[in-house]
Amino acid sequence: ELNMPTRHLRLPRHAPDLDRALTGLGCDVPRPTDNRSSRKHRYLAFNTAAEAEAFAAALCARGFVNISFDAPAESPAECSEAVPPVLEAAGLQILRDFVSVAEEAALLQAIDASEWDTSIHRRTQHYGTRFDYGSKSYDRDGGAPTLPDWLRALAERVLGCGSLPWRDAADQVTVNEYLPGMGIASHIDTHSAFEDGIAALSLGSGCAMRFSRIVCAHGGSGAAGEAAAGAGGGASGPRVLQSRPGHGVGQTCGEEEAKLSVNEATLWLPPRSLIVFSGASRYEWAHGIPMRKGDVLVGDGWMPRNRRVSLTFRRVLRDAHGCRCPYPQLCESQGGASVALPTRLQAQAREVAAHAG
Repeated sequence: ELNMPTRHLRLPRHAPDLDRALTGLGCDVPRPTDNRSSRKHRYLAFNTAAEAEAFAAALCARGFVNISFDAPAESPAECSEAVPPVLEAAGLQILRDFVSVAEEAALLQAIDASEWDTSIHRRTQHYGTRFDYGSKSYDRDGGAPTLPDWLRALAERVLGCGSLPWRDAADQVTVNEYLPGMGIASHIDTHSAFEDGIAALSLGSGCAMRFSRIVCAHGGSGAAGEAAAGAGGGASGPRVLQSRPGHGVGQTCGEEEAKLSVNEATLWLPPRSLIVFSGASRYEWAHGIPMRKGDVLVGDGWMPRNRRVSLTFRRVLRDAHGCRCPYPQLCESQGGASVALPTRLQAQAREVAAHAG
């Protein structure tokens, strides 16, 4: 028995003989205006619920089962390998084939021969100064452990790409393993923990990365937003910034409810590519990986994800005064943004603080 009619029908994706049935129905049966598939279902859209109901009746008469009325699942946004001009101007670059296929295999072998940390939902490895996901900080007093030889050589190579504002190679590297369906929430890397410049190498599989520019409601972001706030009499309290409706980036800024700018993009990170953030793309653009098992690539369609291992290269900020970037409203070191932890880490952070006290 069908549920309450809507103008959308949902069927199993691999319903037998469906395509033949679509062409064999009589001319009096309404035709769908859209026909698209997700991983499990096929969605047929009609102009009205009555048309969808008539079409469903015709399919039922032909023996089709498991038909229901529903709204279609949200289709993943198409992603492209081309960096849009607004992100390129903000300091973002993608260096394709940064390592060869043979180098990729050797790196994965070295990583898998090392011990994995399973304290969060994905497996990680940390080299150099260890970043604490619970407190969003690191041990400033401890010296940076030396990177292993295979990783130190790669860090020097990343420095040599010429796209980072560093004088020395990265002294902190985080390895993340993403299995199909895994992702990471939209976020901006903590200003107070790391210098300008971040690089991430993708191994094993590509994936889509979503970017959104963070803008304060009272007039822009960074230095421009600060000037506008000052002209308006200053801020009286914090507000939460969001990179997408309902997706917090874990920072606060200003006095009124924050809002999102129109600047959003979804990029495809090919296997063996190096993505580099510096300047505005590091400080005022949130980035995240949607949690799904594949992505829609312009020109190629659905691309299933495989195991992806990323290596993120950073330099620890050891300035006692903290970050002095030109984006004070987004910077916790300058009294703008404050670090808000993901829900699953808040209790851990409170426990750490209690033991420290």
